[in-house]
Amino acid sequence: MVRRLLLFSVLFASLVLQAIPAMADILSSSSIEIDWSSRNVTLIDVPVPGGSPVFFEWIAGSGYGAVGSSAFTADPYDNQSDNQSADDLTTLLSKDLTTAKAQASTLRDSVTLSASAASQVDLGEAGSDNSADAWVENSVDFQFTGTGIVLITLDWKATLDGPLGDPSDVGRAAAYTFLQAEYKNSSISNGYAFSNAAMDSSEGQSGTWSGTLAVTMSNLETDATTTGRLLSYVNAKTYSPNVVPEPASCVLMGLGFGLVGWISRRRWK
Repeated sequence: MVRRLLLFSVLFASLVLQAIPAMADILSSSSIEIDWSSRNVTLIDVPVPGGSPVFFEWIAGSGYGAVGSSAFTADPYDNQSDNQSADDLTTLLSKDLTTAKAQASTLRDSVTLSASAASQVDLGEAGSDNSADAWVENSVDFQFTGTGIVLITLDWKATLDGPLGDPSDVGRAAAYTFLQAEYKNSSISNGYAFSNAAMDSSEGQSGTWSGTLAVTMSNLETDATTTGRLLSYVNAKTYSPNVVPEPASCVLMGLGFGLVGWISRRRWK
């Protein structure tokens, strides 16, 4: 009887395992390293009648940074989100959130902006999912007057990781970073320069990119003023859909429970 009970128990366990898909983590992370103190600004005067020398400045008090995280678990329902900010580019900021099946984490210091997200596949109703989202940003404003050309350069290095597991079947992950400058003046309605790195679950597992943001702006009209903003941003996000057992798996589970019930009945006879 004991051997028979053990045999049926092993059979039942195998049936249940076939009915339940493997729980998998979907992971992503992104970071960008920028030494804001290395910003290089080159000024070139252009002789224009009535013009004045070029004057450039980073606007005092315009520095801003923020981090934000959100984590969502469908069952048991738990939806959390929070953020933190500072009016400078150096204050340490971080925000970590965890629910039963999702986690999001962010960090910003004087050099690095980083974000990571993870979520787990689960059994549940079709259309529901577990997800995580983490983001970080920095920005500072500038302006220049006079007739001439201004060149801003800033080096950056970005690292993107994930996703892991088999995202083509059980979820999706994305990670990206960018460094951008936007500007406008009376002669140019607007302009921008853009450097970025991006990856999603259809691409490689990880990668490191580096580059230099180069922004060239000109004032060729007398009394013109150009204003702009330098912005860096990183983001990592994941979602993991809940999986509904296939009908065949449900039948196997039912047979397994039936076997256990039959064994229990015989033991009491």
